[in-house]
Amino acid sequence: MAEERDEPAPPAKLPPLTTWGFALFYFGSAYWTAWNFAMAVFFGAAGCPVKMYKRTCDLLDVKFRKRNDCPALDLANVNPRFFLCNHRGWGDFTIDGRLTGGASYLSRSLVLVALPVQCGLMWILHGIIFFKRTRPVNLEHLGNLLCDSMANSETGKCIIFPEGTRNTEPKGKPLKRGTLSIAYSRKIPCQVLISTNKEFVVNEAQMKARQGVTVTFATSGVIDPSKYETEAKFFEEIDQEWAKTWQLAYDEAAPSKEYHPDIIPVRGPSTERLNVFRAAAAASAAVVAAAAIC
Repeated sequence: MAEERDEPAPPAKLPPLTTWGFALFYFGSAYWTAWNFAMAVFFGAAGCPVKMYKRTCDLLDVKFRKRNDCPALDLANVNPRFFLCNHRGWGDFTIDGRLTGGASYLSRSLVLVALPVQCGLMWILHGIIFFKRTRPVNLEHLGNLLCDSMANSETGKCIIFPEGTRNTEPKGKPLKRGTLSIAYSRKIPCQVLISTNKEFVVNEAQMKARQGVTVTFATSGVIDPSKYETEAKFFEEIDQEWAKTWQLAYDEAAPSKEYHPDIIPVRGPSTERLNVFRAAAAASAAVVAAAAIC
């Protein structure tokens, strides 16, 4: 279980933004993704996503605190689940991934251009799901992508940003209904996870980052769509829990505990795409060797 300790909350003053911090984030996450991916390729080692998130958070010295009056994150099973998270910036991918034990991400394809090593290798391990924004959204296709990824990922869970856009305001925006409709129709339980200060860890616009930021988070209980007679009632419950969890996370007067997230891979990596990568790597090595001999 994740370790929690009662301690005074740290001061609110933020550490300075530095180019060095961004280099640690960018190249550190790329290195640890490649390293843990290699362990999965050659030794079948589990935990590539969450180990990369842990190493990156350690490099940036991210500290976690959990609000006292909220349920625990239940990570020790492979039952499908959507974690509904607030989207603040690039720091989300490391921080939310760390808190959720390496859950998969639903992300726009454009992020592959910005973080090619991290996202490319994570895709092979079903740690990220790429989608393109289209009008109208093909919910059947998107639902199939999500369910396939969760079935093949190490955790069986996926991180969703239901606001549908980045939001650095001090309150949440109205939630988009697409992925929530998928959750209802496919009976996928949801849990709200709201974290503070993520936008202060990495500032991608300035290509700078901070070390030593404290991230405080709050969660809702697990919301099971099978218990709601209609989609509208399910949406209403999600909206209420989203607002309540957001308010608790950002309530500076609410007590919190120091929190040390779990790092427990639930199951090993899927070999579906790994085997294709292994075959391609072996063929490439054979071609290089033949060219060197000739």
